[in-house]
Amino acid sequence: MQSTVQGHLQTQAYCEYTVGRNFKIFGMQIGCGIDFSSYAMAYAKAGKKPAVGCGVIINGETAINCMMEL
Repeated sequence: MQSTVQGHLQTQAYCEYTVGRNFKIFGMQIGCGIDFSSYAMAYAKAGKKPAVGCGVIINGETAINCMMEL
């Protein structure tokens, strides 16, 4: 029962809240901060475009995904 931020799924970026009578928590996927044209990412060239961005957490309660213009 605590909010969580993850940044590993390169093609996904989202934030989902679960709210109960006495709590509000979120799960946030922030995508990645990679150079998609690098040699290390060659395995993913046939896949989806990456979601490049960062996450901002305000006072531990508000989660915002900031996506980079590509």
